[in-house]
Amino acid sequence: MEQNQKYGYYKTKQGDEVIQFNTIEVKQPFFSFISDFLKSSDVNEDVDPFLLLLQDVETQSSAKIEEELKKITSSTASLIQRMYAVCFLNKLTINKESVINELQSFKKLFTDFKSALIDLIDYTLDDSNVKLSTLSNEERLSECLKHSKHREFILNHLGKGVTYSYMTVKNNLFEKIVADDPTTFVISIVQYYMMKGIRVKHCRNCNRFFIPNRLSQDYCEYIAPGYTDKTCRDIGAVKSFAEKKSEDEAYKLYSKYYKRIYRYVSTGKLSKDDFQNWNNSAILGRNSVQDGKLSLKKYTEELNKLFTEILTHTK
Repeated sequence: MEQNQKYGYYKTKQGDEVIQFNTIEVKQPFFSFISDFLKSSDVNEDVDPFLLLLQDVETQSSAKIEEELKKITSSTASLIQRMYAVCFLNKLTINKESVINELQSFKKLFTDFKSALIDLIDYTLDDSNVKLSTLSNEERLSECLKHSKHREFILNHLGKGVTYSYMTVKNNLFEKIVADDPTTFVISIVQYYMMKGIRVKHCRNCNRFFIPNRLSQDYCEYIAPGYTDKTCRDIGAVKSFAEKKSEDEAYKLYSKYYKRIYRYVSTGKLSKDDFQNWNNSAILGRNSVQDGKLSLKKYTEELNKLFTEILTHTK
């Protein structure tokens, strides 16, 4: 790849995240971008369009190449496709063999890159691990390097060849990260977030990484899988309401039978041991409803059955 190719990242005054691939700017949350990259399963699907384009680059017209590039760099393109699209932008002189070799080499690095990135995010940014949440940034990074089998890969890409600077857009000042190498670029942004003390979560709906606006936020604001106009947060609101309603109904049902059966204990018609056995079974069923493992209808049937059985123990 040409040495003057650059990858940039900055956040606007409005909070939009901008990722630059040479002259192309893409407004998209970084962790949405990264999550799409991490869930992609086949590097060949990402890199092969470039290899095919390179095979014909000398015989095709500039218009044809630009048309193909628009497809590859569209909003539906993967992270790798967008990163490597800079090879072809602005009709730059291309050393075809050099680019082909680099793409082939990146195929080999692909698995390590993904695994290293997951380790780095899990250890330095993800607060779901309680043992790590009390550690400083340096301690979290140290734990990552201590336990990750990709230690050398991470060390080779942490801050090397990266420029942290400032830029102005319409008289507004922004912090900017620039790098020549795409893998270093991505890892450096993760490092940047770590240095800022920003934490991420896994979305409860799509499992992608996202930066929560508040500690209790469990759903991201990316477009939900299978939808074109609803975010995971939209889906989560409906889901949470249904879960809450289910939890309330299950608790009400449990309380109703609890009061009914405890009367037998208070009047001496039922032993405390028999009551406790009933209560343990009733709570297990209630928890199953709240966890979505048992329907309210089935739970009602179970409580009726347990109530009939408990009556046989009354004096």
